[in-house]
Amino acid sequence: RRVHGQKIINWIKRRLRAWVESLVFVGIAYFVVVQTSFVELSMSDEINKFFFYVGLVCFFSSSIIGLFFSLWLKFGLGVDVDDWEKYAPRSVPAATLFGVLSFVFFIIAYWPAYSILTPFILGILYWGLMNVLVLLPF
Repeated sequence: RRVHGQKIINWIKRRLRAWVESLVFVGIAYFVVVQTSFVELSMSDEINKFFFYVGLVCFFSSSIIGLFFSLWLKFGLGVDVDDWEKYAPRSVPAATLFGVLSFVFFIIAYWPAYSILTPFILGILYWGLMNVLVLLPF
């Protein structure tokens, strides 16, 4: 009985630590968004809009595939994470390709504004976005 209680306490500690770490990364990403005027810049003509829109299409394509995995396969069909590639074998490589392409296109789009700092700024924002997912309840 005591061993089971210790397992629960360890699980809570791991979840709490992951949650705190995610909050730190999200906070850093928020700080970068505010300090670089990222949202205002995205609405301005200082960036390359063509690559920005192509990057958005790739980003949302990757996100839709991710939602398919996390919502439909996991909760809708009850498929275990290890079996996802059996149900949709081309989806993981497609999501990866779209994710990498969106990052590259966003770098090209924001390069006129941030120049050499663009990959670092976008890398922090991507990392913060991925950590937002840890904070979600599922």
